[in-house]
Formats: sequence, structure tokens, C-alpha cells
Amino acid sequence: IVDGILSEKALYQGRSNVNGTYSAKKFAVAVPVKGDESQLLGIVLAVMDESEIMQVWRSFIGLFLMTSAIILLIAFLASSVTSMRQIQPITEMVKATRAYADGNFDVRMQETEDAGGEIGELAAAFNAMADSLQETERQRLDFIANVSHELKTPLQGIIGSAELIENGLVQPADLPRFAGHIRAEGQRLVTLIGDIIRLSQLDENVDMPRERVDLLALAQETARDLSEAAEKKRVTINVAGTETTIWGVRRLLYEMLYNLCENAIRYNRADGHVNVRVGTEERRAVITVEDDGAGIAPEHQQRVFERFYRVDKSHSKASGGTGLGLSIVKHAAQYHGGAVSLHSAPGEGTSVRVELPATEKPENNAEAESARAGSACSQTQ
Repeated sequence: IVDGILSEKALYQGRSNVNGTYSAKKFAVAVPVKGDESQLLGIVLAVMDESEIMQVWRSFIGLFLMTSAIILLIAFLASSVTSMRQIQPITEMVKATRAYADGNFDVRMQETEDAGGEIGELAAAFNAMADSLQETERQRLDFIANVSHELKTPLQGIIGSAELIENGLVQPADLPRFAGHIRAEGQRLVTLIGDIIRLSQLDENVDMPRERVDLLALAQETARDLSEAAEKKRVTINVAGTETTIWGVRRLLYEMLYNLCENAIRYNRADGHVNVRVGTEERRAVITVEDDGAGIAPEHQQRVFERFYRVDKSHSKASGGTGLGLSIVKHAAQYHGGAVSLHSAPGEGTSVRVELPATEKPENNAEAESARAGSACSQTQ
């Protein structure tokens, strides 16, 4: 203070505590007022008690702390809810896995609304796997039940006939008929067991020797082998097409053609026809077997390639066969990297189309291994 007036130097140095003028500690802000020639005309002085400023500061601090606490609480609750939503599908997956381990395949994961996210994709994939496992388990149980039934039926016939002969209840003139029945039932068992072993080998993707196979010649051989059965049913077999050679397992390809033609004869009408065509389309060997029999209803068409599935279960024994023929056809085609499709309508006959890679002998084993790998993937679906 110079003569009761704040000096200009003190103002520029930022000093605002005017000692000796006020009884309490103050905070002051002073602004000099100058004239045209920088002459000091006066000073604008703003003064406030320190207690008022501290009160405002304390109020700000309290509000800041309260707001921070609320924000932290909201963030904690939001993170907890988000974490629970993220963890819940994983928890459900663990529970579902334990249920599958116990043989319960009915459990499904709840797919999230965010179907495009990783969790949604994981849930969808997990449910698809559960559907596949459930279907596989159903087929396994059906297979066990069907094998038990198919094995039990001929065994009961054999045992029944043998007991009648053993107890002397069969007339000597009837012995050949009973012996023939036992032989037929025994042959049926051998055929059934052979088909089961064949399917087991295909399931295990056992490596089998391959060679060049002319499918047209193989189809003609099959027609000759089935000519007697066709004559009994009054069915005509026609084979047409072009020479088509592939690198495959001859025995499997023969069984595939034999089963297709045998089915076409067995379920055909009297004076019917079975037309077999062999050719190549877009570098793929194509075999088509058509008949003009009773046809297959739409609800059965997707299941006729399942093991032991029969459209008419009440006449399964009378129609003959083991119920594994079309299943062997499907698996044999898949073993060669091919596929089977069926088109049918009741009263209009059935057409089965087999497509196989039209390849010659590969230069190395890479192509064969690739085909078998694709076959194994298709069989597990």
C-alpha cells in the first residue's frame, strides 16, 4: 500500500491480500483503470471473504464425491449385469455338456438376441451339435433294436423247426421242407451279418484295394446275375449308357448296383421294367436306376437310406432282404466321394441317382485320402 492506494506494481504481481485494511482474511481482485496516456485513473477492486470461497469449495467437493459414488455404483451394476449376461450362456453350456455326458440330449442352449455375435453363433453351433448327437443316438438305439429283431426272427424259426424234428413231430416226407426252411433262415442270418460287417467297415472308413472299374460293364453283370429273380417277378431289366471308368472298390460298386437293381425288382409290379443308365455328366460318373413300381410316399423318402428302415414294416419278411441294402448304397457312394439322391411318387415308380467322381488312378494317394476324408465327414452328418 502506497499512500492508501494499491501500487501498480503490486497489481501486476498478482497480489490481492490487502493487509491492514480489513479485519478478516480476504481474497481480492484489483483491475487498474488508466487514461489515454496510461495515467492511472483508479482501481476496480473486488473483495470476498475466504470463508465464503471455502464454503463454495466444500460444497463442490461434496457434490463431486456424491456424483462419483453414484457413477461408480452405476458402472458396477452395469458391469455386473453385462458379466452375468456374458457368463450365463457359458454356464448353460457347461450344464448342457454334463447332461449330454449323462445321455440326455434334449437340453438346448438359449440363443441370444444378438444372433450375429460370437455368443449367439456359439449357441447356434452348440444346438446344431446337440441335434446331430440326438439324431445319432436315435439311430443307434433304432439300430440296436432292429439288429436284435432281425437276428431273433430267423433264429426263432431255426429253433422251432429243429425242435419239431428233434421231438419226432415231423413226418419223413416233410423233412426236406423243414430242412430247407432251416437252410433259408441260416442263409438269411449269414447275409444279415455280412451286411452289418460291410456297413461297419464303411463307417470305420477301412482302406480297401482300388482298381479301374467300368461301371457300364458292372451294370450289365449285375443285370445278368439278377435275371432269374427278374423273371420270377416278370420284370424286364434294361441296361444302357456309355463306357464309364472310375478308380474304385469293385466289390462295393457291385454291391451298390446289385442292391439298387434288386430293390427295383422286388418292389416293382408284374410286367414292370427296371432301366439302368450309366454315363458321365460334368466329369462325374452318373448311374440311374429307375422302376415303374408302387413308388415311395414323400414322408418315407428321406429315411429309406437309414439302416433297417422299411416303408411297409408289416411285410418286411415277405419282401425279403435285410433292410440294409439302401444304407449300403449310400455309404458305398460316400466312400467313393459321391452322393445318392432319390425321386419318387406313389404309383409312378422310383428313380435313384448315384453320382461318383469320374477319376482315373491318382498319381499319388492324396486324391484317394481326400475322397475318403470327405466320405467320413458326410457319414457323420
